[in-house]
Amino acid sequence: MDSKGTIRRRLLASRDLLLCQQVVAESIHICDRLKVLLSEKTPTSILLYAPIRNEVDPLYLLPWLRENNITVCLPSIQSNKIVPLVYAREEPLIRGHFGINEPSHRIIHPDPCDIVVAPCVAVDKARYRLGYGKGFYDRFLSPNSFSIGLVYPFQVIENFPHDIHDQPLSRIITCNEVLQ
Repeated sequence: MDSKGTIRRRLLASRDLLLCQQVVAESIHICDRLKVLLSEKTPTSILLYAPIRNEVDPLYLLPWLRENNITVCLPSIQSNKIVPLVYAREEPLIRGHFGINEPSHRIIHPDPCDIVVAPCVAVDKARYRLGYGKGFYDRFLSPNSFSIGLVYPFQVIENFPHDIHDQPLSRIITCNEVLQ
């Protein structure tokens, strides 16, 4: 079995090669699948992420989320942990830690978000996620979190090494399937 670092490097290199049209088309398709799940769950709040390096873009959900009065948050890294900031309509984003965009208004969401959509470099069939290696989402997610990973089909692999602090996601959504 390859190490997490080897898997991370290989899949990031593959994702970096995606064409803009592929990213847009697959992101929209995956977000459409996510809308179905969200319609069943009826959350009042959701933590999304601002995509980097050709990640699936969950921000295509924004109009639908706002139509359905779901509070949208984006993560900010503060004191080495994720803090959910409310992302208001038409609010400009600013560069935060690691060059990741976050809300410019620093309004912290007072409660845990009902759903957490986490960025993924890879996921395995047991729904564990492989991120960028800093552990922010591993520390942020609790066993009670309803968490979702949005990935391209090539990012779903059979398995990779798990650490004791790793949390499986509740669902994985690709343009082809939903793993639960």
